[in-house]
Amino acid sequence: VEYLNEWGIDEIILLDISATKNNKGPNFTIIEKISEKCMVPLTIGGGISNIDQIHKLMRCGADKVCLNRAIYNDPNFIHKAVAVFGSQCIVASIDVKLIDSIYYCFDYLKKENSKNNFLDTLSEIKKLGIGEIFLNNVDKDGLKNGYDIELIKYVLKNIDVPLICCGGAGNPSHILEAIKKTNVEAIAASNFFNFFEHSVAITKAFIMKEIELRNDSTYNYLNIDFFNNG
Repeated sequence: VEYLNEWGIDEIILLDISATKNNKGPNFTIIEKISEKCMVPLTIGGGISNIDQIHKLMRCGADKVCLNRAIYNDPNFIHKAVAVFGSQCIVASIDVKLIDSIYYCFDYLKKENSKNNFLDTLSEIKKLGIGEIFLNNVDKDGLKNGYDIELIKYVLKNIDVPLICCGGAGNPSHILEAIKKTNVEAIAASNFFNFFEHSVAITKAFIMKEIELRNDSTYNYLNIDFFNNG
């Protein structure tokens, strides 16, 4: 988190993907320590199942919470969370997979496709008043061959909730492509930012050759051209 802040990241989303699987709630001690080092908005997900946990996460320094399975299994909890904390605080985390030309929600615990049609889920998100969507394409995740541009356009056409897309970043040009070809509000990546020094600053420098971005990094690569070789 300290590195990402220093390199100029705009927001951090911390998802504990093992919490629900292991019947555990959020690790408040670790989250509080992380928030002390985090100088940008911090979104927390994983193991969140009740309003009291969200209250505690806010006290630990979280700005938003990210909810996944509750969207399908406990919509009343989602509705109450939106009522208590506001739409801007509740983020829907959705994993999707393309099957027979139809996008379905993917069950990350069972590691299999669910019966939830993604378009129906988007309608449910709108009804629940959720303020933002964090979308991960399972088919693209880890392949490093770019984002699913058609999926991003599909979501933006069917819902007016701000979208964060994830899954597929392999180099800075993939992020630039998603920004240029869609109206997506934000681009996320995980492993991509962990594999090389000053990754955020370098990526922003590449993008800023064509698109204006906020650049809070202490490192400046704007006048260096070393991207042509990938």
